[in-house]
Amino acid sequence: ARAARAAGGAARRLTLERESAVCALVAAAAKQALREGMSAETCAGLMRLVSAVSQSSSAAPDGARSARYRSDLAAALTDCAASVPCWIMPTWRVSQCLPATLRSFDLVVIDEASQSNVGAVLPLLRATRVLVVGDGKQVSPTAAFVSEARIGDLKAGLLRSRHPYIEQLLPERSVFDLAQTCYADARVALQQHFRCVPGCIAFSNEHFYHGRLLPRRLPPRSRRLEPALVDILVPGGAKKGKVNPAEASALVDYLVAQLARSPSELEGLSVGIISLAGVEQARLLRSLLLGRLTDAQLARHRLVVGDATSFQGDERDVILLSMVASKGAAPPQLGRTYEQRYNVALSRARDRMVLFRSLRASDVPNPDDLKQWTIQRFAAAAAGQPAAASLRLSSQVEGRSALSGGGGSGGSGTADGTADGELHAWLHARGFAFTTDCAVAGSAAVVEDEQHDRRLCVCLDGGAAASLAEWSESIKEGRALASAGWAFHRIWRSSWLVHRARCEADLASALEAAGIRPSVSAPSGGGGTRPKQPPHHLEDALSGGAGAASSTAAGGTSGLSGRKRKGGSAVAAAAAEEEEEEEVEEEGGRAEAEPAATKQAGAKKRR
Repeated sequence: ARAARAAGGAARRLTLERESAVCALVAAAAKQALREGMSAETCAGLMRLVSAVSQSSSAAPDGARSARYRSDLAAALTDCAASVPCWIMPTWRVSQCLPATLRSFDLVVIDEASQSNVGAVLPLLRATRVLVVGDGKQVSPTAAFVSEARIGDLKAGLLRSRHPYIEQLLPERSVFDLAQTCYADARVALQQHFRCVPGCIAFSNEHFYHGRLLPRRLPPRSRRLEPALVDILVPGGAKKGKVNPAEASALVDYLVAQLARSPSELEGLSVGIISLAGVEQARLLRSLLLGRLTDAQLARHRLVVGDATSFQGDERDVILLSMVASKGAAPPQLGRTYEQRYNVALSRARDRMVLFRSLRASDVPNPDDLKQWTIQRFAAAAAGQPAAASLRLSSQVEGRSALSGGGGSGGSGTADGTADGELHAWLHARGFAFTTDCAVAGSAAVVEDEQHDRRLCVCLDGGAAASLAEWSESIKEGRALASAGWAFHRIWRSSWLVHRARCEADLASALEAAGIRPSVSAPSGGGGTRPKQPPHHLEDALSGGAGAASSTAAGGTSGLSGRKRKGGSAVAAAAAEEEEEEEVEEEGGRAEAEPAATKQAGAKKRR
C-alpha cells in the first residue's frame, strides 16, 4: 500500500513537471518565432511604442504636454498595429489606438458584451471573425435617463437605414442581444461554472438558469468555508429613506469581529459588500468601513463596496449582502431588471455569502418577490435542506439519480436502487467522506481525505441517459483536470451491476493508492437531514465560542467557525451536542417502533 501511494505521488509530480516543461517550451517557441518574423522597422516601432507609453503615463492628465504625448502614442500605435499579434483594450479605446481598417484582425473577441450598448459594434468592423461573450441574465444597459421621445426619434432614424433588427439597436439593448439575434444559429451555451462553490451558485442556477449550470469549483477541505450560506437577521433593523442604518452597522460589526479573530478564517481572502437596494446603502457602508478598518486591512482583503451593477464581471472569496428593506418598507422587486441585479449579486462569491436582512419571508406579501426567494434560499441552507437545483442537476442534466436525503459531506448512505445510490451506500458504509454536489467530469461522487486534502473522483460511465457525446466530453474534462492534480477512477455501470465484487475491490485499491482513508468523524448509521436552525441573530454572530461552533457543526447559520478544524473545546462541545441529538433521535425512534410492534403482536394473536 505504501509503495502504491508513493508511486501515485511520483506519477503526479512527473505529470506536473511535464506540463510545466511543455508550457515553457511552447512559450519559448512562440517568442522565438515572433522574433524571427520581425524586421528592423518593426523592432524600431515597438521600441518607439514603449517609449511613448512610458512618457505618456508619467505626464499629468491635464498638463501642458499631455496632448502632445497622447499624439505621439497614437502615432506609435498606428505603426505597430500590424506587428503586434494580439491587442487587449476597452472598446472605447479601439478607435483611438488602432487604424480604421476593415477586417484588419483575424478574430475580435468582445467580453462582457451584455454590459455594452451597440457602440461596441465598431470594433467588430475590424474583424474577419467575431466572438461575442456575454450573459443575457446579467445586468444590461439601461435607458432610464433617455426620454421616450428621444428613443422614438432614434427608432425613426433607424427605420430609414432598413436594418432588419432595429429594436436591438435601441439604448436599452446590448451588443450581446444584437449578436444573439444576428447569429441565432451559432450560439454556444457554456454550462460549466468554475467561480462559485455549489452552495453559492445554487440560487442563480435554480431561478435564472433552470438548473443547467454544472458547478466545478470544489476547494480542498482544509480551505473550504462551511457553511457556504450564512443568514443573519438584524433585530430592530428599519429602512429610513433609502438606507438601513441598523443593518449597515450590523454588517460592519460582523466584518470587524471576523477580522479581529486570531486566527481569522478570512485570512488571505478577498471580501466584497453588495447592497441589494441601491447605491445609497453602499455609500453608507463605505463610510462606516473607512472609520473602522485600517488601510492595510482594506488592501489585504481587496475590500470593495457597491451595488450589483458595479460588481458585474468581478468576484470575491466572501460576499456580504445587505437587503436594506424592512417590514413595511419593502417595495416589490420584480421583473427582468431586478432579476439581472440579483443574479449578479448572488453569483459573485467564490466560497461564502452572508445575508444581512431586517425582515422575514412572511413580511414579503408577493410570493414572486426576489427578496422572498432569497430569504427562503438562505433559510433552506440554514435548515440543511438540499438545493432543488442540485437534485435536478444530478437527475436530468447529468443523467444520474440524486441520492435520497441529499448529498453533502459524508453522504446519507441511503441507496435509491440505482448504481449511483449503491456506490454512495458502499462509500458511506465504509466511513468515507464524499460529496455529490460537484459532479466533476461527470463523477458520481468525490471522495475526500479530511486530513491530507486528497480526493478521488469516482465516475460511473455508460448510463442509459448519457449519450456518446456527453461521455466523450466528460473524458476530455477529466484529462484536462488530471493535469491540474485531480485523480479519477472510472467504472462502467454494467460492470458495477454484473461484477460488483471486483469493482468494489478495484475501487478500494484506487482509494488506498490515492492515500484516502475513511473519515474518523463519518457517521456509523444513516444520515438523514440536519435539525432545522432558526435565523441567526446579530448578537449570536458576534459572540462566537462553543455555541457558534456547535451551530456550525449542526449545519446552522453562524458561519463564524465555518472552516473545519480539528481539536479545541468548541469542536468537542459541538461533537458532544451532536451525539446527544443522535441519542435523542434513536430513543424517539424506539418509542415510535414499540407501539407498532405491540399492534402487530395483537393482530397476530387475534388471527
